[in-house]
Amino acid sequence: MSDAPLSLMWFQRAEAGDPVAQFNLGYCFEMGQGTPVDHESAFRWYLRAAKQGYPRAQYHVGLAYSYGGQGVDWDLTEACKWLILAAKHGIREAEELLRHSQLPAESRLLGEQAAKLFQPRPEPRKAIACNPEMILPPPAGTGSATQLGLGF
Repeated sequence: MSDAPLSLMWFQRAEAGDPVAQFNLGYCFEMGQGTPVDHESAFRWYLRAAKQGYPRAQYHVGLAYSYGGQGVDWDLTEACKWLILAAKHGIREAEELLRHSQLPAESRLLGEQAAKLFQPRPEPRKAIACNPEMILPPPAGTGSATQLGLGF
């Protein structure tokens, strides 16, 4: 079975401003699930979700900055900032990476200051068109959507 319909669903929701979908689409690009592997696109989607305050995306952005490459500049201050934000929201991998990293003191200090100043900026949500082929019928014995009071 192809992952293409799944990545298309994430793309539609991500474009509409959903940070969870943006993260999931970034993952699709990173891992090649329903899309060709494209690390630059993965980073862009992760960053959009991270800027909205999605912790798992903040962790991935921190990782990208800590290693650099494939469209992402190596920036330990930015890495520290995003990893601190992710750790603050309970992402254990970020906590571990910060605990065991050998970050220069200046990068850590600047990253901590940037993390304190960070304010999530939710994107305006846009309506998405619903593909009738992706709507599942109600479970057997539950009646039609009209009978359930859903109005369609």
